[in-house]
Amino acid sequence: MVLIHNLLLRSLNSIYLQAPHILPADVPAFCRYTLAWYNLIHLHHMGEETMFFPAVERMSGETGVMDAEKAQHAAFDLGVTKMKEFVEGVVAGTEKWDGKRLVGIIDDFGGVLKQHLSDEIQTLQGLRRFGGEKMAGIMKVAEEEAEASMVSCFFSNV
Repeated sequence: MVLIHNLLLRSLNSIYLQAPHILPADVPAFCRYTLAWYNLIHLHHMGEETMFFPAVERMSGETGVMDAEKAQHAAFDLGVTKMKEFVEGVVAGTEKWDGKRLVGIIDDFGGVLKQHLSDEIQTLQGLRRFGGEKMAGIMKVAEEEAEASMVSCFFSNV
């Protein structure tokens, strides 16, 4: 989980840092890169909410143990979606490329996302309190969720 969170954060950082400097000829490729980032984070969080979080609740026996993470997903989802819609508009020709605008959109959700990516790791480490026996299968579930997300991500039409 740390690896995918690091990938998400560093990729977003590259978008943030490069957006104001993208030359017109590079806008289409940069938009595809940004949409690939969106696809990755969207698939990762959908996988968590549909597969991983329910498994954590079942294994731990504690309903709501991942509710804070779900709330954080909701807190930055609108901003991430706004970024996607802006970039899709650029690709479709209904929006004019503006790297500073993209940076501003990221500013609106980036802090919450960064906090989430850190907090979730702490939450997962805290699952130790349930004991290894109860949580023994959690790595298998995480691998299955990651595999499903990655296949969807890399074989989509981004």
